[in-house]
Amino acid sequence: DQLMSRMPARDSLEARWITSSILQMGEGGVLEVCRRLGPPGTDRNARAEYALQVLATYVAGQGLEPGRLMFVSALGKALGNPLPVEQASFLIARLQVAGKGESTGILSHFLGDERLCEPAAQALVAIREGAEEPLLAALPGAGRNPRITIIKSLGNLRSRSAVELLLEEAKNENSGVRLAALHALANIGDSRAEQVLTHAAMTGLAAEKEECTWYYLLYSSRQAEAGEHAKAFRMSKELYTSRVSAGENHYRAAALEVMVKSQKDRALDELIGAMADSSKQLRAAALNLAARIPGEPATRKWVDAAKGARPE
Repeated sequence: DQLMSRMPARDSLEARWITSSILQMGEGGVLEVCRRLGPPGTDRNARAEYALQVLATYVAGQGLEPGRLMFVSALGKALGNPLPVEQASFLIARLQVAGKGESTGILSHFLGDERLCEPAAQALVAIREGAEEPLLAALPGAGRNPRITIIKSLGNLRSRSAVELLLEEAKNENSGVRLAALHALANIGDSRAEQVLTHAAMTGLAAEKEECTWYYLLYSSRQAEAGEHAKAFRMSKELYTSRVSAGENHYRAAALEVMVKSQKDRALDELIGAMADSSKQLRAAALNLAARIPGEPATRKWVDAAKGARPE
């Protein structure tokens, strides 16, 4: 009570003294602070939340591994008890700050929970170490909302182990699940996803075409990052030439950017061609992208082409 009554600390020196004092009490001290969590907005809860946040930051940043492991273990025990969603979510977020691979077992228990899947998945993605396995294991039996959260998390982790499962989810009847899977596949950038992403962007459902076009461009960009420059150029050029309506010039501008990112020399001709387009948006994008192609020959070629460009 004496320690908690001094929360929040007056300064960093007092905060460190309070933190050290609680840690010296071991798991029992941390669990006692956890038990003081209560309804949001109360003074008691505010003091407990402050103490736990300071503890999490302290053990994560001081390099004191025994203290960090003890803190994580105490949070795991606290989370093993029935708690209101707000309290459980708060403790999970503290695990995200202080936890490493040893926390994945604790967090995995919440992946099937409609209310706590999202904070648990966010913590796993932030920790990264050991995160793939529990997410992959939880996906097949997850409900709609946890399923979407888990799929997004696997995409954020760029999990190639998830690709086959995600290809199945890309066929899901639920549009939210299906689009989450397509985005995750695009972000991962595995070659196995090219066909399904191309279909979704080019000939897929009209209601999803806009979103899937951005996924296709993201996938193309991932190919360039992976060194698949010719593939990235081909895909982005195919999109560029297939979208000809005035309402699709933002896609064409994005496709030009991927072309420049993947093969600058070949992209120069596309930029020059864009300068003859009727769209001011596209011409402006081409001008901006031209600055990314260095070298005197490219500059000379661009200057010659710009002489005949439309005046802005």
